Amino acid sequence: MSRREGESPARGCVQPYLPVWSDEVRKLQLPCEPPSCGNQENWVYTKHGRFCISEEIEKKVGKIYCEYTAIVYATDDANKVLEKINPMLNGSKLKSDVFNVSCRSSLGMTYQNKHAGIARNDLQPMKLNRTRYNVLMYGFDSISRNQMKRILPKTHEYFSNELSGHVLSGYNILGDGTASALAPMLAGRL
Repeated sequence: MSRREGESPARGCVQPYLPVWSDEVRKLQLPCEPPSCGNQENWVYTKHGRFCISEEIEKKVGKIYCEYTAIVYATDDANKVLEKINPMLNGSKLKSDVFNVSCRSSLGMTYQNKHAGIARNDLQPMKLNRTRYNVLMYGFDSISRNQMKRILPKTHEYFSNELSGHVLSGYNILGDGTASALAPMLAGRL
């Protein structure tokens, strides 16, 4: 079919421009108070999959000795607590992503808290078969692309720039929940 003079070429679906921070959205975004976790400083922290004891706190309370109890996911309703590691030495590898720690100092002070980190597994590098696809998909339930940009800006930036990820800007949910949202896209059927 030919175009008449003055007509613009036919176009497919055009996505509307939706600014991340429109005036309407700014009115809805309520200020969020950071959670209050008490006023005691953390004696321990995690870094690069390792258990670390704070040097600054040791200067205040004396030498710190800690007992580590790994907590692992068991079912939707319960977690499993593993054996205690006593002492858990500064710089030791994490045994789980979530753990309970009980510490005492040489001056008699005590500390107890739950912490989270990423326990790194020593995986063998995979030999890549260049003839197969290598795709990893992340899906966030109940959150729009623009809301992700608003509340997870560092995650969006890292995914887009550092990992060279592709955000599916024209994708719309087709059902309720992860399976019904992803199945049509992955299967190519409604």
